[in-house]
Amino acid sequence: MNPENETFEPLVDTKWLASFLQNKVDTIEKNRCNYPNLLPPHYVIFGRTVRYRKEDVYEWLKKQ
Repeated sequence: MNPENETFEPLVDTKWLASFLQNKVDTIEKNRCNYPNLLPPHYVIFGRTVRYRKEDVYEWLKKQ
């Protein structure tokens, strides 16, 4: 596998998502635990780090 040919999808954090959705980080975190269907799908990396694919966020937003 050649690393030069690999492309990585941009992952964004909760702070970016909160800003993009014009919300507070606390609200996003609470909703992720209590109402996960109100947010786009997310990935948990290394136990506590949560990231979102920008493409998933845009697709989720189109469906809302």
